[in-house]
Formats: sequence, C-alpha cells, structure tokens
Amino acid sequence: MKVIIGKNIPTLEKVNYSSGLNGSVELINGDGDGTVNFKSLEVPALWVNKQNQNIQIIVLDGVDHTNVLSD
Repeated sequence: MKVIIGKNIPTLEKVNYSSGLNGSVELINGDGDGTVNFKSLEVPALWVNKQNQNIQIIVLDGVDHTNVLSD
C-alpha cells in the first residue's frame, strides 16, 4: 500500500479563542497539505510493521491536498 501525502503548505492547526462575548479568534497555521495538518497526515506511518501489507509513505513537498492525486 502506498500512502501519498503533501507537506510544507501552511495549514490550519489551532484556533485560539479569547474570553468574553466580543473576544477575538486567532488562527494558527502549522505544516500540512493546505487542508489536513501534517500530524494527521503522518498517522499511517504508525501502521508500518503492524500488518501484513507493506506500507510505503511518499511525501510530496509543496503539493496540496487536491493536487496530490495529479502531481
């Protein structure tokens, strides 16, 4: 099985809300594919050597979530 993921594109990772009715919202980006953060994308790496199928993780630098299928 091949798992193809993108990396090195700013991706929403955290939302901070300040207290109060008129509080502000701070959006914090991390690494990912522009849709899914890298922490979630790398979960399939945990499957390596835990099942019969061979798992190959392929990371494409700068490729976003939608274009990972064509790039």
